[in-house]
Amino acid sequence: MSALVADPAAPGLAAEDPILGDEGEYPSDVELARIEAWFLTDFRGLTELLAYMRARWRWPDYWRQRGRFHHVSTGGWSGHEDMFVSLSNNFVAWHLVFVCERRGGHYILEDRNLRPAR
Repeated sequence: MSALVADPAAPGLAAEDPILGDEGEYPSDVELARIEAWFLTDFRGLTELLAYMRARWRWPDYWRQRGRFHHVSTGGWSGHEDMFVSLSNNFVAWHLVFVCERRGGHYILEDRNLRPAR
C-alpha cells in the first residue's frame, strides 16, 4: 500500500509523470497541483514528496541532502519558487518538513521519516 494517496484519484506520484530533463522545463500546473494536494498517510509520504520535487529540480546541485535534512536553494528561478509555494500551500506537509528559510530562497527541510544519525 502506498503511503502517498488514499485513493487512485488523489494526487501523488504516478509512473507516467514526466521528470524534468535537460530541457529545464517549467513545472506544469499538474505537477504543482500534485505537490499542493499531496496526501500523507504517514511519514513515508514525506520522503516520496521530497523525492518527487527533487526529481523536478532544474539544478540538482542546488538540492543537497545531509542525513534527514535537505538544503535547497531556488537559485531565483520562478519554477523552483512555484514548487515551494505549492509545498507551503500543503498545510500538513509544510508543517512537517519546514525547518527554516533564509533570504535569497534558501530552505532547510526535514524528512522526519528518516532516523537521526547517532
